[in-house]
Amino acid sequence: MNSSPPASRTTDLDRSVGLVLLGVAALLAIAAHLRITTSVIDDAWITWRYSANLAAGHGLVYNPGEAVLGTSTPAWAILLGAVGAVTGVDSIPTAARILNLLLLLAGAAVAVRFARTLGASRVVAGAAGAVWLLAPYQLFSSVGGMETPLFALASVATLQLLATGRLRAAAVIAGISVWVRMEGVFLIALAALEAVQPMLGSRDGDAARRATPTLLQVIGISILPGIVMVGWMMVSYGLPWPHSVEAKRAGLYDLTVAQSFTLVRAGLPASFTLGRELSFFGLGPLPVLFAGCLIALRRSSRFLLPALLLTVLVAFYSISRTLPFPHYFALFEPWALLAWGAAAWACVLPAMRKLESDPSKAARKATTWAALFVVVQPVLFYPWFSVAAGAPTNRDAAYPSPLFRTVYYEVAAEQIEPALAPGTRIVLPEIGVLGWEFADQVIVDAAGLVSPEALEFLPVPDSLRVARDVGAIPPGLVRDGGADLVLTLDLFGRAGLFRQPWFQDEWEVVWAWSDPNLAWGPLRAFARKGSDVGARLRELPLGIRGPASPTP
Repeated sequence: MNSSPPASRTTDLDRSVGLVLLGVAALLAIAAHLRITTSVIDDAWITWRYSANLAAGHGLVYNPGEAVLGTSTPAWAILLGAVGAVTGVDSIPTAARILNLLLLLAGAAVAVRFARTLGASRVVAGAAGAVWLLAPYQLFSSVGGMETPLFALASVATLQLLATGRLRAAAVIAGISVWVRMEGVFLIALAALEAVQPMLGSRDGDAARRATPTLLQVIGISILPGIVMVGWMMVSYGLPWPHSVEAKRAGLYDLTVAQSFTLVRAGLPASFTLGRELSFFGLGPLPVLFAGCLIALRRSSRFLLPALLLTVLVAFYSISRTLPFPHYFALFEPWALLAWGAAAWACVLPAMRKLESDPSKAARKATTWAALFVVVQPVLFYPWFSVAAGAPTNRDAAYPSPLFRTVYYEVAAEQIEPALAPGTRIVLPEIGVLGWEFADQVIVDAAGLVSPEALEFLPVPDSLRVARDVGAIPPGLVRDGGADLVLTLDLFGRAGLFRQPWFQDEWEVVWAWSDPNLAWGPLRAFARKGSDVGARLRELPLGIRGPASPTP
């Protein structure tokens, strides 16, 4: 009776396990994108309004006639705008989700190829692809219509091209990635580092001279798209970067570096089972992640670039003095999970060596267990209930309750919008869903992301906020901004705007929605006393429920 050699059987088993991991992950990712059809990510709706205006012929603007670029992903906005011009503006949210599914699948395929390029076994490569598809923050951002899968694909494609020596092609993708997210500058830096590597430590002058043209080409190719983008922004919007950067520089969040680091540290365990239990010195899983990077580097120096990308992104958000939203974590989460797997492998390997006399068998078993362990992480955080229900539900850890403000905003907009005249100026503390629904109205963004007039009132003093990491409507913006309407949850006004004597004297509640599930206070619309817009809102069927005036 013939049988396969042991090495062949091992290879077949690795291939089978890797394919199963990848196939199951692909099915789960597809199910999530097809079943969860509502986005609860406010930032996604902001970009979609830019896309809708572009598709409608108004240009890449939030409010027609106002040259302000508040989205940090012009490439994604332009792409969706092109789709909307062909299929209709209303199709943009669905198009974002379907495109993201395709981009996520493509990214997983490249991740598998990249793992194999680095010398990983087939089971590890399959685990890498599965992690790419199911990493909780990345899957959440993808289903929510963010640009994350596009940037993630650019990241892994750049690293794969660099690993195979195609520096110029890598430079092209790295350069274009800055149009997707400004973090693309880190990919450009990695491409330049790979190009300069032959010169480092070399005593051969001829080798350095031969490498110089390649380095110059890589730098030129990679920075050209950024130069074009900066020039376009300066000509079109008067700034070399998105206006949202200006809002953050003005103190939109007003956090310290220590607070940013604390928020990043606290956010990481959402992706890592036992993340809090394995905390070291109060730093959460960070030491484990960086230990995983060092373990991978000890195995092969070819892991240097992904380890650097992970380290730079974590460090960048840790010192950014801004709130780390889930889609920020998504940009480095797959790399972090794989580093977590490397640390798990190092922990399992000694036990396997005690159980197996053959070192190669012990290493293979440790690798298989570590691969399974790292895939289990995202599976435990998969939105099972939301996929079953066909809509986001806070029964899943992926959808915490605060995100469901967007659901209330959508319902409120359906009630209010018919009573608003085109061009009505509305002050909003959160402009995502409401800005999308109020397509014919002028939105004044209290956060300043798309409204330059708000910047002079930032940062809002802590005394006017309910908490330092919670936004607030700047009272001066309402007093001086010529607004017709203020629509807000109490969370954003009760510590500041509602306490102003002039606001109490001149403004009144004309529509309100009190619901026990609104943990952030009633959602209320304020208009100037005696105004036409106030009279129209008072006639709405829903009527005023709850307090008729703000409580100081």
